[in-house]
Amino acid sequence: MNRVHRDELAVNTARMFAQLFQEYRRAAPAVREVVEQMSETADAAPDRDDREMALATLADALGLLGPDRSADDAYADLGSARHGADGPPRQDES
Repeated sequence: MNRVHRDELAVNTARMFAQLFQEYRRAAPAVREVVEQMSETADAAPDRDDREMALATLADALGLLGPDRSADDAYADLGSARHGADGPPRQDES
């Protein structure tokens, strides 16, 4: 890859980061929490499927995959990622 292409890639990456960062800053606190947790998972998970699921949830939480969704939807995705298809245990369950 030559220098011009590297420079273009760097500028495009910075532009994308700036746009995503603004989406993050505008998001509700609950959505920001999902973004933070999924960013860590996407970066550190040893399993490829876990990383891909985290990235999909991250994109969804930032509104990159279709219409905006509520924080409850983002938490449902997070629960599924952490606890399987049934999501996290309900508080009324012992």
